[in-house]
Amino acid sequence: MFFVEGIDDCWFLGSIFSEMELDPTRVLIISVGGQDNFAEYFQLFRKHSKYKNGTIKSIAILCDADDSFSGKTNRMNAIFSSVSWPKMTHAKPIPGVRKFGLFIFPEDGQDGDLEHLCLQTVIETDIGELSSDTINRAQQIHGLSLNNLSKRQSQTYLAISSGNLCRGVGRGFADGRFNRNHEKLKPIRIFISEMVN
Repeated sequence: MFFVEGIDDCWFLGSIFSEMELDPTRVLIISVGGQDNFAEYFQLFRKHSKYKNGTIKSIAILCDADDSFSGKTNRMNAIFSSVSWPKMTHAKPIPGVRKFGLFIFPEDGQDGDLEHLCLQTVIETDIGELSSDTINRAQQIHGLSLNNLSKRQSQTYLAISSGNLCRGVGRGFADGRFNRNHEKLKPIRIFISEMVN
């Protein structure tokens, strides 16, 4: 079972699962509807009969680092502690009767999010560079730093790339807008393999 923040993460993860030919009846993705809902979902999940009887053998949590990788790690571990789950380290599944794992986007201890990870797969393309230049120019025009830069840049990238219009990187990833074979995606694929095997 893979818990994610939102629908965009579901699109992204579902695409990776499909590429890895994982059985969708065996590997489930659950969106908690935003990072602030993890604690409530985990409390409810622990009451589920399949959790109680041990049917669910693997629990993975995927979330964005946002502005602090270490801060997110600490916040998630506080939530895990509140539901009597083990302390987790990024991308290092904990084996046992029930396997636990935590993956924090973008990857490798960086601050950021799924948008940042997806953008890294196309940043050296003409459209990737144009989206970056557009955001940088907008900041110059406004005379200040814009917040949520990777979210803004990913929306710019999706708006100017070919294909149907979509806002979220997960959907854009599913639609083939990002480089699915990029080396930056290797850590998430390894993590998923370790969680399902």
